[in-house]
Amino acid sequence: MRFFVFLLFLPSVVFASSIGTYSVGFKIGQTNVGMEIDGLKGEWDGLGVELNGNFNITSKDKYGFDILIDATIGKGLEGLAGTESDVTKISGGLRPYVNLSGFIFFADIGFAKGEFEISGVGDVSETSFAPGLGFEFKLEKLTIRPSLYQVDFGLGGDGTFFNIPISYAFSEVYDVTAKYEVASFDSEIISPGVSGNYIYDSITVGVDYKF
Repeated sequence: MRFFVFLLFLPSVVFASSIGTYSVGFKIGQTNVGMEIDGLKGEWDGLGVELNGNFNITSKDKYGFDILIDATIGKGLEGLAGTESDVTKISGGLRPYVNLSGFIFFADIGFAKGEFEISGVGDVSETSFAPGLGFEFKLEKLTIRPSLYQVDFGLGGDGTFFNIPISYAFSEVYDVTAKYEVASFDSEIISPGVSGNYIYDSITVGVDYKF
């Protein structure tokens, strides 16, 4: 059972704040987590709240470095047989980036730590190194920033996260941001002849404030 709980823990390393700025953000949305074991799915979903910040520490014409921090809280996600789950995640890291002809390419060197609890089952707390790559480009007031991240959860398996935040510059200091993310995990052998994999996707909408 601890393996199942471990699969359900997902410290997503999603940093949605604008690159090269000082900014903080608040977002809410629908989060879906679960697992699939030999074709049978079990899922929990509900409202998630995300707080994030981006702090530029070096900015030159062609390159720079940001420090990022992200906190996500989901309480009372509803799922199998009336069970509920709670998720708390804190993640952070360093983001070096380069600006090439209007495209910003970046790498993320980050870690994520979180706790996942299912009512009446148990809880788990884990930490993962989470490197990533991505790029950012702008179309007038729109900023689009797709990226990929890798995690290794040991018995939980290797996973790849894809996320794509799209921000609209509502004013000089406020951006409205919508974000979609999904995770793909390698199938792991739970017992001889039985394999399972993790399920995750979410859609969130919120505001980033630049200062």
